[in-house]
Amino acid sequence: LRGATRTGRFGHWPGCAWNINFPASFRSCGLYEGMGAPLRLSSDTSESCGVRSQTNPELVITTNPISLQDLSNGQAVFVPIPTAFPGSFILKSRYASCLNATDPAGNSFLRINDTTYRFDKRLRFVGNTLESPAQVGQSTQNQCPLPAKSYLNKFNCIRRAACGRPLQFRSAPVTLNSTILRSWYTDPSRRYVYSIQNLRLEAPFDVSPCSSGRSRWLRTSGACANPTSLDSTTLATLSSAISSSTDSNPLIRDISLSGVGCTPAPETIGAFVTVSGSCWQHVH
Repeated sequence: LRGATRTGRFGHWPGCAWNINFPASFRSCGLYEGMGAPLRLSSDTSESCGVRSQTNPELVITTNPISLQDLSNGQAVFVPIPTAFPGSFILKSRYASCLNATDPAGNSFLRINDTTYRFDKRLRFVGNTLESPAQVGQSTQNQCPLPAKSYLNKFNCIRRAACGRPLQFRSAPVTLNSTILRSWYTDPSRRYVYSIQNLRLEAPFDVSPCSSGRSRWLRTSGACANPTSLDSTTLATLSSAISSSTDSNPLIRDISLSGVGCTPAPETIGAFVTVSGSCWQHVH
């Protein structure tokens, strides 16, 4: 693999029907972990990789490295993992002292009779129940439990701050029409969102835009049919504030006034003002 010899086998390869004399060199074109798993090899060195399929050969440790410990029957109990790839086990119990260490590559092996087991550090089992969610975060090899949300766990699952990036939101234009409002109700969250129009400017909201600080104006097409009669200074102040507003909403604009150049007369409440050919109405 990558130009380095990883294993050797001399003599006949059980199950191999290739007409090849051993020892022989092969190029690895793809493999899956596990005993008997598919192994794709090529005997040529070209990039075309004339692939032959074979099963993973049994690997035999002929020496006794420090990473290998021999146990006898009854000194360890292995339980297969039904959902994992065949050949995966959990070491349920051990009745002998753990004497082996790891080799330079981090491998550690247990051998019982002629069967050898390698410790797989990628597997970690944690308790993760509805009543007691797993306390696992970035400190555990940067891995977090990721169960799919369902009706069984949606009321108990807890998002861990250390698991994944915090939720981030960004602004985006949304057209508030009947289609959007209905989609918020029909999606799984069942949000009740209502559209309310023509709210009246009654107490305590009957405040002049000249004195309220911030006011909202609704745009309608074309010039106002019946614009509100305002003094020239107040009309100029309101018109300038609406036209120079940085509000990107094409239908509604919020403006802020300090009261200078704007008389808070009663007629300014709900006023209609024509600005650049469009009619703007002071609304709730």
